[in-house]
Amino acid sequence: MTQRDAEDFRNYSVRAFFDDSRLQEKIDAGIVEKLYHAEEPDEDQVEAVRRQVADMIDRMDIGEWEITYCETSYNQICGGYQIAIEATPVYNGIAVTPQTQLANLKSEEEYASNYYYEQLSFRMGTEGELISFSYYGPLEVVDVVNENTAVMSFDELTDRIKAQLSMDDIGMYQVYETIPTEKVVMMIRDMEFGLSRTKIRDNPDDFYLVPSVTLRGSYVMYNESSELIETGMERVEQTLLVLNLVDGSVIHYAQ
Repeated sequence: MTQRDAEDFRNYSVRAFFDDSRLQEKIDAGIVEKLYHAEEPDEDQVEAVRRQVADMIDRMDIGEWEITYCETSYNQICGGYQIAIEATPVYNGIAVTPQTQLANLKSEEEYASNYYYEQLSFRMGTEGELISFSYYGPLEVVDVVNENTAVMSFDELTDRIKAQLSMDDIGMYQVYETIPTEKVVMMIRDMEFGLSRTKIRDNPDDFYLVPSVTLRGSYVMYNESSELIETGMERVEQTLLVLNLVDGSVIHYAQ
């Protein structure tokens, strides 16, 4: 458990995990085999573990949550399969849109956050064994400013997205100083509506949760000769833009 409240950043989190610092000893003792199984789980097994985690969350009594991610992978080091599950909180019946967890809590940008996004993460064995668990950034609702906030129409939203993307400084996509980026082409593949956390200006302790839309997709860059600039990230899906649905302002989601 971590409890840190300082001027530079805050961290309230809970973690529990299988200690693999002496992995070979645990392999020799047969402990790892009890957590990681060599046979790939079928859909029924994965669904059973997903339901188990949902029940675990309910019994934690930490509010309403929605599972947003449930995927199987093979752990090469431990020699077996694992199931990763993530969940996002739900407030007033609306889920908070998952964003990539903050990597720099010490950013001094105007709208930077010094507190992790609220998130539950589990790593499970294919037969329901708990390998690791984390709960980052717990929040407490202190006030509901407006339960029926008016939001932009779809046409207004479409116009706002086009305007914002056209205003983006092309330099923000610059990867190589010696290869100037002249054109960026975006492919928007997903629009997710939900709540997003945004910092309250001049208030380091509290946040707003506002109606938002998150655009995900990929982009490619071209140089002045209209040649593709290859970075290895072409067509890798990522968050492209998060907008406040109330006033159309940009929500800073990463740092």
